[in-house]
Amino acid sequence: MDKTIVCIIALCFFSLCLLINLLRAIFAHSAADKLISINMSGTVVICSTAILTVLLDEPWLADICILYALLSFIAVIVITKIYIGASIDKEQKEKEEKTDGDR
Repeated sequence: MDKTIVCIIALCFFSLCLLINLLRAIFAHSAADKLISINMSGTVVICSTAILTVLLDEPWLADICILYALLSFIAVIVITKIYIGASIDKEQKEKEEKTDGDR
C-alpha cells in the first residue's frame, strides 16, 4: 500500500479516537476520568501531527509536535496538582465537620 493511503487511514482512526475521548471527557463522572481523557486527547493530537509531518513532508511540524507534547505534559501536571489539592481540602473539611459533630 502507498504511504499516503496508510497515513490517511491512520488519521481517520485518530479522528475517531479523538471524538470518543472528547465525549468521554464531557460525560465522565469523576475528575480522574476527565483528566485521563484530556491527556489521551493530547496524545492523539500529537500522533496526528506526527503523521501529518510524514504525509506532508514538512519537518517543522515535528517541532510543533514536540512543543505540544511539552505543553500537554505541563498541563496534566498542573491539573493533577489542582485536583490533589482540592481533594486534600475536601478531606480536611470532612474531618473538621466530623470532629465538630462529635462534640
